Amino acid sequence: MTTATDPTPRRTAAAHRAAPSGNRLRRALRAAANPTLLCGIVAPFVVYELLSGRTSEATALAVGAAFPAAATLWTLVRTRRPDPVALMTLAGIVLGLLGALLFHSPLFLLLKESVVTGSIGLVFLSSLLAARPLTFLLSRSMMASTPAELAAFEASWDDDRIRSGHRRTTLQWGAALLLDAGVRTALAFVLAPGTLLAVSPFLAAAIIGPVVLVTLRRRRRAAARLAAARLAAARAQA
Repeated sequence: MTTATDPTPRRTAAAHRAAPSGNRLRRALRAAANPTLLCGIVAPFVVYELLSGRTSEATALAVGAAFPAAATLWTLVRTRRPDPVALMTLAGIVLGLLGALLFHSPLFLLLKESVVTGSIGLVFLSSLLAARPLTFLLSRSMMASTPAELAAFEASWDDDRIRSGHRRTTLQWGAALLLDAGVRTALAFVLAPGTLLAVSPFLAAAIIGPVVLVTLRRRRRAAARLAAARLAAARAQA
């Protein structure tokens, strides 16, 4: 039995209170040190600010673009998988570099993200004309790995809620990506390059962030329905 003067419970309670904040701090540090964040957002802005005034704007942007290009190429080499998004990102960077160097204009490098984002948005919207929209195909590749899971996932397409949900999500992603590309293109003509680099992450968070949250919520619901379908199938076979 502990007495009122025993500091042990107090220290234990303090340790329990400190643990969640410590975990949050570690997660925040890991997120800040993410190579995609550092090479894709931080490095281009820092390099541009360091070189701005010492070289041309096109050169400063070209040197900064080398970091996300290297990170994307390293991802492709490391995974050894032809990721369409990574390939489009790399192609956009290369085209932007070539355009900036050939025409001595930084505008090509500023528009490279708009080209990639807009192209992906068009792919999402175009898939609405196919038998299965893109979000259904992406979800299937992430959530179903065995033949039984694939069969259960394909069978879920017969549900009207599943079909309308995937079409709605595909439409939202396509519209958000095209809106992001359009706004980013307009800002490229009115903002200084350094300012555009600084506001780009916030622009993406404001336009695409809500769609990401809605998609994650729908994915959790879909996973729950898929688990229920598997359980029902297992009971039917038993």
